[in-house]
Amino acid sequence: MRKKLLIAAVAVVAVAAIVAGVLGFSACSTADFTIGIALPMQHDALGMAADTFQTELTRLLEADGLTVEFDEQNANSDASLYPSIVNNFVNRGYDMIYTLGTDISVAAATATQTIPVLFNAVTDPVEAKLVASNEAPGANVTGVSDLNPIDEQVGLMQMLMGNGSADFTDFKVGVLYTLSEVNSQVQADSVQAACEAKGIECEQYGIVDINALNAQIPAMKSDGVDIIYIPTDNLLASNAATVNAQNKSTGTNLPIVCGETSMNALCGVATISVDYGTLGEFAAQMAYDILVNGAKPAETAVKFSAQEDLAYSIEEDIAAGIGFTIPDAVKELVA
Repeated sequence: MRKKLLIAAVAVVAVAAIVAGVLGFSACSTADFTIGIALPMQHDALGMAADTFQTELTRLLEADGLTVEFDEQNANSDASLYPSIVNNFVNRGYDMIYTLGTDISVAAATATQTIPVLFNAVTDPVEAKLVASNEAPGANVTGVSDLNPIDEQVGLMQMLMGNGSADFTDFKVGVLYTLSEVNSQVQADSVQAACEAKGIECEQYGIVDINALNAQIPAMKSDGVDIIYIPTDNLLASNAATVNAQNKSTGTNLPIVCGETSMNALCGVATISVDYGTLGEFAAQMAYDILVNGAKPAETAVKFSAQEDLAYSIEEDIAAGIGFTIPDAVKELVA
């Protein structure tokens, strides 16, 4: 479990309790607001969106003389714990539930129709049935999407494969993702559509668990894949170092572009993506409006990243490890 951040006007007595296999939280709170934070697993990007949310919301509330306590719980990749975690938040009567990722957000939305549920890192909230529409969510649930800049990422792959040319199309993309993750399927479909619109060959390769990598990665090369794209897939993000190891140990050595920068730093050669630290700040601003200004989640539009909020990752060491040369034109993107 990641460290829990507690901010209060005065010290409170911590009462430990085991709830569904995770550490409970003190019911004795003197803070103005209490917020439950639900994480599905140990995950660098989601953890960043949780941390910046806490830091930014604390700052905003302190400026008004208000205090907040956060109860952060991590399911550690055990989906069976999602209902227990969010129901515990509901039973304790927290002022808000902040969720990271699609499935645990759905669990929270199912658990309460009254407490505001603020999600983050959900690629397609409408597809996940969390909101009626992104513009008008329609219930007690709203939040922040981590929809990636797919067109820019496909353009980056063109530059990587075409020695810097943004018009190069004579290559094949293999999209590696986890079959059970709705977010990943949405992104896989979007990447395939974007590639095919440009005349780039693209094929999807779904896995059921991480053990399938040893066979799947070399199979992609045998199929003629030239570059691998991995969306913001939770399973693959939490095993990004394994992806890199399998890519090298099997002799596949294909360049990889990941959906976000923290996983790209462990297995990819380059990417352009949303910044999860910024997404956490977006969520904090939305939480402040709901808790302090009385904004209604039903009328609070889902937030998306703008072009100026995107982050870049160029990983020359990983590229060198697979014998791939990053074109100068790509390096200049972050110069």
